[in-house]
Amino acid sequence: MYTRSNNPAADAGEDLKKALLTAGKTHKNVLILVGGDWSYSSIVFDRQLAMGSLKPYIDEHYVFLRVNFSPENKNENVLGPYDYPKHEGYPIIIVLDSGGKKIATKSCDEYKNGQQLPYVEYKILQTLKAWEIAGAKS
Repeated sequence: MYTRSNNPAADAGEDLKKALLTAGKTHKNVLILVGGDWSYSSIVFDRQLAMGSLKPYIDEHYVFLRVNFSPENKNENVLGPYDYPKHEGYPIIIVLDSGGKKIATKSCDEYKNGQQLPYVEYKILQTLKAWEIAGAKS
């Protein structure tokens, strides 16, 4: 698993290159979490992915990368080509195959338990499994 913090000063382009290199070597997809420390929802979602019951699945099947989106650094040069649903709010997940081709993007709001946090993990897991299969076909 390769991951960086939501640090606005991080070089997201370099981090993405490293994640794709790791994905190519391990034959995994890249799971990108877009958000920042300014967003409570991003913090909660990140903790569920990185420390919750989903972590073993993600470690086995994905290369996990956090990319900051904040007023200080929107990382548009890295995120722009993936046509992600920023109008729906943060956090957002983007899945790439090991060659960098976009498989999917999604706002994480649909994983909330109603309007409450934390997120519903079995729904997230279903989506991750579907994207893993889609990545294997690409």
